Amino acid sequence: MSALRGGKDVHKPAKGVCSTICPEGMEEDPDNKKRCRKCAGECVRKCPGNITVDSMSKAMQLKHCSVIEGYLEVEMRVGMSSVAASQLTDIFGKITTIDGYFVVRLSPSFVNLHMFRSLTRITGRSLYRDKYAMSIFENSNLQKLFPPENRLVIESGSVQFQNNRMLCYFRIKELMTILGRKHEMSEEDQSLSYYSNGDKAICEESSFNLTVVESGVSQTAFTLRWPALNTSDIDHRKFLGYDILYKEVSWPDPNLSIDDDRSSCQDTDSWYYHFEGVNENIERINGTGPEYVTAMIGNSHIKPHTLYAVYVTTKMVRHQGARNAVSNIAFVRTRFAVPDPPRITKAEALGTNEIMVEWDPPAQPNGDISHYVISWRAMNDDYMNQYMGAAVCHDDISRNLDLSLGLADGLRDPTTPAPRAVSVLMDGNGDRRSDTCLRNEGCCKCSLKGTPNEFDESVESQTAFENAVHNVVFVQK
Repeated sequence: MSALRGGKDVHKPAKGVCSTICPEGMEEDPDNKKRCRKCAGECVRKCPGNITVDSMSKAMQLKHCSVIEGYLEVEMRVGMSSVAASQLTDIFGKITTIDGYFVVRLSPSFVNLHMFRSLTRITGRSLYRDKYAMSIFENSNLQKLFPPENRLVIESGSVQFQNNRMLCYFRIKELMTILGRKHEMSEEDQSLSYYSNGDKAICEESSFNLTVVESGVSQTAFTLRWPALNTSDIDHRKFLGYDILYKEVSWPDPNLSIDDDRSSCQDTDSWYYHFEGVNENIERINGTGPEYVTAMIGNSHIKPHTLYAVYVTTKMVRHQGARNAVSNIAFVRTRFAVPDPPRITKAEALGTNEIMVEWDPPAQPNGDISHYVISWRAMNDDYMNQYMGAAVCHDDISRNLDLSLGLADGLRDPTTPAPRAVSVLMDGNGDRRSDTCLRNEGCCKCSLKGTPNEFDESVESQTAFENAVHNVVFVQK
């Protein structure tokens, strides 16, 4: 396949597709721009810059990019209410270098810049307004900047922060210290305004200890406890209560950050919210000592045998001397529950004394399934015809059965009548049907009351096998 040139982009054949961008795990061959080659280590993918990202479709163009060759402007004003915060991390999370300037503006859904977790270099080869290598302004919900492990370097140009109403000034100072540019901060230079950043935020913070009440953990709920906020030295009317935030996690990561995959849109934030009001469920341990708040979280988001990360923050009206408090992250796993029933997908007689059964595991195991218990019993034709009141139809083409049997709390007693199976033909009232065929094409017509001498030997064998599997039951122990 020949490569096609369109403007500056060169199409390259790779993995059966002709594209201007090499697929994941491959990079453009520096000796032949018409070819892709497998990356020796981590791929360094260079993507054209000088782009303003103002929609998810434009953002997707930068997925897997590590070097932006030109400036990058991010302006996500609208359309973010249906975009999961983790998607932005997937898109921007591999960018290490911006060969130009970097601007983030008018993006109300941004709570922090952790989606740029790999960004370590801004060259400033081109400058915003001929002055700034990085400009962050008019982001109404921005509260934090880059992850603390980022060691960002700005090679040329200045830095601007303006009108980020929830971004505390000390966060800007921390970043400027990392950049080695703290000396550039002055009252004369309004590029880093103390008065337009953080003027709506509560910038004093403290911490407290959050614990899980083990006796209050069930299949679909868990109980938390933390010290009640001391409001004796503040206007208690300004204290509204507590926000409890939790999300499902795969393991108790000690390095988990509350800032990863965040959004100001609650529908797309990675954490769920629960509000606990003031003076609700306050108690003293053993009737003495400090006051503690106890809260139970139980709703449709809580699933059995699932690990959750959870933390608590105070909710305060901004006022002079106001301060917020944030707890540690605690981990809690809910109890196991009865699993969904497995479903038989195939049952086949391999001989006169051997049956092969295949099944799908429970859709929701609700715990760790260690094993299955299979039970069965033999049934004869007379029992089927007398108690089930139906005729059994045989398909000469296949000896496979398509059954769907449920999970029982225990093994069925052998004297209990067998359940009706899908191979039995019944009408809506449970009466037997005549002149009726199975849904499978090619099935024979069924007589009302079959007798063994009406069927050949293979039909008798198949009928006996169907009867034998009527009571197959799977039980978790």
